[in-house]
Amino acid sequence: MRRYALRGAVLAAAAIAALAGCSDDGGDDKASNKPVKPPAAEAEKGSVGEAAGEKEPSSPTLKIGETKVVDLDGSKARITVNGAEYIGAPAMMEKAKGQYVLLGLTIKNTGSKPFDFSPYGVMSWENTGTAAQDASTLGYEDGPDLATSYKPGQALTGKLLLDVGRKGGTVSYPGGDIMSEESAFSVALPK
Repeated sequence: MRRYALRGAVLAAAAIAALAGCSDDGGDDKASNKPVKPPAAEAEKGSVGEAAGEKEPSSPTLKIGETKVVDLDGSKARITVNGAEYIGAPAMMEKAKGQYVLLGLTIKNTGSKPFDFSPYGVMSWENTGTAAQDASTLGYEDGPDLATSYKPGQALTGKLLLDVGRKGGTVSYPGGDIMSEESAFSVALPK
């Protein structure tokens, strides 16, 4: 477990350093909570490949209370979003860069191979007016730690503490390939 925390701390520090100059445009956040697609993805929409039955991206966006099966690290996982609660800064934590949210999840390995769920340093938040930015924290020790290895059939329910830009938008987890442009799953946060 500690190796995940250490790796997460290193990744989070690198992400903070890389994003140090980024800022919000201060615009109003009343538009849709859907993630913004890159222009290349929009240009491909309606292409011959799609007409021939090409599949939509497999990265689902879940809402509070929803459950979906997703591909995670070469296996299958059933993800349930149990809730999202905006909170103030927990004890021993710095003031949020944006807004702290406790994201309640249940993760179950429904595949035939084990996988690691390692959200720290790779979770991102975005909305229609703000580009994706790191949302990870190393905080919140209340309850089980979701960042662990899941063998086939194993499940765990817990909460992630995330630092998002503001209420609303979506948080995303890249899954096994952190360099992939497509996330394994995203969660639409309430406003």
